[in-house]
Amino acid sequence: MDVSPQNEFQEKGSTALRALIEAIPYVGGSINTMIDHRNRVKQKRLNHFVELLRQYFEGQKEDRIKLHVLDTEEFGDLFESVISRVVKTKSEEKLNRFKNILVNQLSESQKFDFSETYLDLVFFLSDKQIEILILHAMIPEKVSSYYEEIPNLRNEIETLNGVLFKEKQLKENGKANDYDLIQKSIHRKKKVLSKKINRTEEVKKARSPETYQIEETEYNILVQDLVGKSLLMDLGASLERVNPFEVLAITDFGLDFLNFVQVN
Repeated sequence: MDVSPQNEFQEKGSTALRALIEAIPYVGGSINTMIDHRNRVKQKRLNHFVELLRQYFEGQKEDRIKLHVLDTEEFGDLFESVISRVVKTKSEEKLNRFKNILVNQLSESQKFDFSETYLDLVFFLSDKQIEILILHAMIPEKVSSYYEEIPNLRNEIETLNGVLFKEKQLKENGKANDYDLIQKSIHRKKKVLSKKINRTEEVKKARSPETYQIEETEYNILVQDLVGKSLLMDLGASLERVNPFEVLAITDFGLDFLNFVQVN
């Protein structure tokens, strides 16, 4: 079989490099052995990734796949970037996310402005951090505002109770009053307050270390890292009676990232 000049040049370069490494006193032979081992590991990971792709596409219909995307420069760049990271990870979860990224592009062909950043996040974020993001993405956006509305409602009810006391005195003295009106208003606000408190209690699961089966210290480290990467935002800093990192919300950047790595 003919060998192209480029391949021949690469082979000679590789042979020369191995010879130089072999000449390193004491450790040269071991380094060459390690390089051989690492190359086998990388090839094994790549083969496994290709198998994941094969298994997925075997179960799909051809009309769902945008084959023309394969010929685009953007997909070629993305594919190379994915492969360069695939050979560096042994995490099955991360391999599946990298697979999802390629699948998304071949089915939806979406354009993402931060593709390289997202790929780095897939590589560096832990499985627990992805899980934290997913659960926070399931929290309705309006629930986060409840933490600010609850203290305001309590203050309004307290103020109305003071007014109610005065209206009650007027009523007992047979004078014109708004006692019934104020009482109904307090009842309505208490009902709204109760619903909002109950809703915030329901979403505490997403913000509990026990949900992820980790210690509180580890959870705090993970969420602080997510906040630092602009995937989550800390609402606690601006709320009364709330500790830092106690009330978190996913950012638009975080939602875009999840959309990038999850199969639609």
